Amino acid sequence: MSELLRQQDGVAVYMLYILVYGDTPEEHERRLQHTLKTLEDAGLKLSTDKCLLRQKQLHYLGHCIDEHGIRPDEVKVKAITQMQPPKDITDLRRILGMIHYLGR
Repeated sequence: MSELLRQQDGVAVYMLYILVYGDTPEEHERRLQHTLKTLEDAGLKLSTDKCLLRQKQLHYLGHCIDEHGIRPDEVKVKAITQMQPPKDITDLRRILGMIHYLGR
């Protein structure tokens, strides 16, 4: 799927997730329709109960994405701040990995 949608502006593919975005509602709609047409022409079908269309805010891979940009999801940050202190090197690595991932 990533190869199929690679050249399309405003489309990001991660595994089975397809994100379509635009600076204006019109641009987003144009890109969304083009993406849906490309998928249809390739014989691919989407599960309508798993699709979220025309969202103003999206929680995705531990981040919140909206018109203001990308930032860490507050739920994930809260989970990290409320964790117990690490007891061993494995715990420390896990916490540091989470902080590094969201620390962008």
